[in-house]
Amino acid sequence: MGNGLAALLALFLCHLAVPSPARAQVPAKPTTKPLIAASERAYPPFCIVEKNGEVTGFANELLRAALKAMGRSVTFRTGTWTQVKGQLESGEIQALPLVGRTPEREAHLDFTFPYMSTHGAIVIRKNQKGIHFFEDLRGRSVVVMENDSAHEFLRRSGQPMTIHTTPTFREAFRQLSGGRHDAVIVQRLVALRLIKSMGISNLRVVSAPIKGFRQEFCFAVKEGDKETLSLLNEGLALVIADGTFRRLHAKWFAALELPTARTIVVGGDHNYPPFEYLDEDGRPTGYNVELTRAIARELNLAIRIRLGPWQQIKARLLRGEIDIIQGMLYSPARDITFDFSQAHMVNHYVGVVVKGKKPPVTVQDLKGLRLVVLRGDIMHEFVLEHRLSGGKLTVVDSPAEAMRAVASGQQDCALIPRLTALFLMNKKKWTNLSVGKNSLLAPEYGYAAMPGKHALLATFSEGLKILEKTGEYRRIQKKWMGVYQEEKRGKWSILRPLAMVLIPLLLVLLLFFLWTWSLRHQVAKQTRILTAQDQTISETTLTLSQQAQFQRAMITCSPLALYSIDLEGRVKTWNSTAEKIFGWTESEVVGEPLPFIPGDQVAEAEEIRARAEAGTNVVAIEVTRLHKDGHEIPISLSVAPILNDFGRTVGIMSSAEDITEKKAAREQRERLEDQLLVSRKMESIGRLAGGVAHDFNNLLTVIQGFADMVHESLDPADMLREDVEEIQKAATSAATLTGQLLAFSRRQVISPAILSINETLEHSSKMIDRIIGEDVHLKIQLDPQAGQVLADPGQIDQILINLAVNARDAMESGGTLTFSTRRIQHLQTQCDSCGGSVLGDFVELTVRDSGTGIAPDTLINIFEPFFTTKEKGRGTGLGLATVHGIVHQSNGHITVHSEPPNGTAFCILLPFANKARPLSNPGDAPKYLRGTETILVAEDQDEVRKLVVRSLENLGYTVIPASDGVDALERCASCPGSIDLLLTDVIMPRMGGKELAEKITEHCGSIPTIFMSGYTENTMAPEGVLEAGILFLPKPFVPHELAEKIRTVLDFVPPVSEN
Repeated sequence: MGNGLAALLALFLCHLAVPSPARAQVPAKPTTKPLIAASERAYPPFCIVEKNGEVTGFANELLRAALKAMGRSVTFRTGTWTQVKGQLESGEIQALPLVGRTPEREAHLDFTFPYMSTHGAIVIRKNQKGIHFFEDLRGRSVVVMENDSAHEFLRRSGQPMTIHTTPTFREAFRQLSGGRHDAVIVQRLVALRLIKSMGISNLRVVSAPIKGFRQEFCFAVKEGDKETLSLLNEGLALVIADGTFRRLHAKWFAALELPTARTIVVGGDHNYPPFEYLDEDGRPTGYNVELTRAIARELNLAIRIRLGPWQQIKARLLRGEIDIIQGMLYSPARDITFDFSQAHMVNHYVGVVVKGKKPPVTVQDLKGLRLVVLRGDIMHEFVLEHRLSGGKLTVVDSPAEAMRAVASGQQDCALIPRLTALFLMNKKKWTNLSVGKNSLLAPEYGYAAMPGKHALLATFSEGLKILEKTGEYRRIQKKWMGVYQEEKRGKWSILRPLAMVLIPLLLVLLLFFLWTWSLRHQVAKQTRILTAQDQTISETTLTLSQQAQFQRAMITCSPLALYSIDLEGRVKTWNSTAEKIFGWTESEVVGEPLPFIPGDQVAEAEEIRARAEAGTNVVAIEVTRLHKDGHEIPISLSVAPILNDFGRTVGIMSSAEDITEKKAAREQRERLEDQLLVSRKMESIGRLAGGVAHDFNNLLTVIQGFADMVHESLDPADMLREDVEEIQKAATSAATLTGQLLAFSRRQVISPAILSINETLEHSSKMIDRIIGEDVHLKIQLDPQAGQVLADPGQIDQILINLAVNARDAMESGGTLTFSTRRIQHLQTQCDSCGGSVLGDFVELTVRDSGTGIAPDTLINIFEPFFTTKEKGRGTGLGLATVHGIVHQSNGHITVHSEPPNGTAFCILLPFANKARPLSNPGDAPKYLRGTETILVAEDQDEVRKLVVRSLENLGYTVIPASDGVDALERCASCPGSIDLLLTDVIMPRMGGKELAEKITEHCGSIPTIFMSGYTENTMAPEGVLEAGILFLPKPFVPHELAEKIRTVLDFVPPVSEN
């Protein structure tokens, strides 16, 4: 019986000792067939072939380690980059250990995830000047290794430079050092290693990295070789996880990255026992301190340990004042900011409570308690992240403060590391506290540094491995941690040998009972833990779900079109506003390429996408996109990359705003601003023209008048007549120029009359035919229903002549000039030239030529005064400006259309006049010009007054001269009833012509009055239009015109009213 029970006990203990199948480690059986790879001969420190044929270098050793982790081996072939790349593409080898991932290589190769990123650099001679950035290589001679990623980058960049290639970078560096080229483009680490290994002293690396040349190195296989790619990805992940990658990185790059010229500053917490703290003499001590010093001794590192408040130590690390922290607890949030070594231990956080209370077993047990944590500690972050405090959280600066707050009853529970709690309880003699045994949080604990310090972290990781092999690590751990392990020997440990001998049956039964009870207890405990975790997961899931619903609601109700694409360009999301703007529904576009990019903007869209994939935000650029029905939509586009948890771009988010209305409003505003500018310019020129016209026309009146008198007095055979005629021609041209200045600025005095546009055009056709010459054919197309307009007859003739001359000049080899009219009723549109509304009934006059047309950049300026495309001496630039001014002074509109080389068409719209204007002015010219009447002449310019008096006296009139209005009024009073006509200037000092006429009518009765002026300043003609019944003689005039005007007025008999 006893032997049977002993056998049963032995069988039971053996069952407990055998590991479960789930935990058994079964090593992978290596595949006998090695993988075939190839290495470049000289690409240090990544790929190196030693003189004895040994293949070394970081990338080659990393490939060996990755395959070893998967139970495989590798054999290497060697060659230049072009050779090994060709071998992979042809299938002669299975993998390459070092390939930069570029768009050009994507078509032929497949890549693992990147294991390293480096920046490109420019290498130049030390005495080379003027090269600081990539743009400075414009026009230079640059050498690279043939088919290297640097070679592909240069071809892709489009930078104008001369590119030379060599089989290896060693040869490129030799040629650069010898002065054959200006620069080498290469990876920065390769450059540093080559310059050092080749012993070249006259080369240097430019400090500024090359923008856009950031190389991601991967293992590469032939396109479609998914089996090898999966093998390499898994092996690479394993060597990164187990620290092999860091060890190799330190081996090959530490010499290039470690701060060799100075002491390494190691930071830590000054109050975190037993890990690190200051002893009574203020010196650093503790587990971390002794571990760091041991690593420094093994690796011969010069270190300086600086302990201080935890928050300050982290800040100093961020500022670069500390190189590495010797003890930091890992969390995903911290991993974003810091890089971590392999953990050298796990730190268990527990709850510390007063005796008599049960320490918390799970995180859920913390709810409702008054908690105290260390400021900036990982447990502080954990409590805030999981919202465990409920507003009852106290933060202190040291573990001792936390435990003191619990011991004094101020707080319910302190959350600190278990070893720290045991250390302080022993040191401070706190006997009223109880330390929990269940770990609430168990983060890994190791060295931490800022990103980019891979070599430094790898060096400390390598030191830890050395300490583990020598046993020093176990000694340090036992010294500092073994003291605080709670080892209690129970009575069963003393009685077990005796019990096994004397009462085996009882022992078996007891063990079985204990095993059953323990199993039930563990099941119950794990059930509680899983229930709590499930509740936490449920709450987290609910929160994430609510956040996702909130984000979806924001996207749905956004007034912007929001859509996203993956890196393949396929649509992932598409909101309702995008459906409204572009016309495609979500179901039509999701999973498909973007459908709305016009063909001529594909390259621009790809460039925007490339910028976003590179991490650059694109904000509010104006582009054109297509609607589903085919019409184009102006869009304000913003683009940003979508990043995953590792900071890698996995997609692109875009927002688009339809700016059709904004763009139209902006164009309308710009058009109005241009029109305002033109209007102000015309106003300025008009003021100048008006100011000049008054005095200039007085001078021209004198010149023309006396020239006519001299001409009439000379014998026809006198040679002086030709000289006088030249004076007359020049004066006439000057008068025409002054009239044009007043016309285009809309300040010319006009006398509108009801005109039949067809009759006016017919009367002018013969004159137009003579102007345009024999090579141009004139066509007149009249609409019988065109009707009549209210306009100045002389100005209409001026429009026809100016447009005819411009058309003739545009048809140097001949052509057709067409004048046409028509009636347009109920017109409702916008005027291109003035921007105003065109409403009502109009008579349209169109002048079309078959000339060469007007270029678009010229067309926008043709109505500008003094703008001309004719050669010097052939035009003043006032012809079309005059036409424009006349049309608008007549309340009309003018537009021009031209499509070179198909001629030009000017379209003039004048308001239709449906009533005849009553005749109020004298009409036909008189047959006789002489007279005997008495005429009062008021003119302030002596020369003009002298000319008028002399001209009228030569015709038999009695003339009473006056120097201004006041003088004229006095002379009229002195001889009442004897004055037959008043001839007065409009603008005079003391009293103007209009006021003079009113005063004479008031005191001497009604006398016919003729007003004369070179410019009225709106005194007689508001907006330049004479009121009905006003008799006006514009300056300059000649004696003959003066005589005709006076005789016509004196001989005029008003019509008798029918009433």
